[in-house]
Amino acid sequence: MYVATGLSFGVFIMTSFMGTVPVELEESARLDGCSVYRTFWSIVMPLLKPAFATLVIMQAFQVWNDYLMASLYVSSAKLKTLTVAMQTLFSQQATDYATAMAAIVIAVIPIAILFGALQKYFIKGMTVGAVKG
Repeated sequence: MYVATGLSFGVFIMTSFMGTVPVELEESARLDGCSVYRTFWSIVMPLLKPAFATLVIMQAFQVWNDYLMASLYVSSAKLKTLTVAMQTLFSQQATDYATAMAAIVIAVIPIAILFGALQKYFIKGMTVGAVKG
């Protein structure tokens, strides 16, 4: 279900970013004797790293922080995601804030590591095409 909801956003991001890749690069590669696949993997794909990293980070944020779909479709207590399981730490009668804050910190760690690893590509991907000229 996450693939179906994220596919349109992924196609939109990658299509708009691929529009910024100069056609002249592909033409010069063809003149140099590169096949279509070689041109894609050697020339176009390295230029798409920022867009791909941006897409990975944004989709990972969406899936990791999803509460609605996980709470609607997962009924087994063993299969609950971390965000749905953290809901049990808060109730109207009593709330254990120390355990809840520890769970929140644990929930943030994987996304923080992912963002830290892809940060340079993410910034590049978000700012490319912002200045025209």
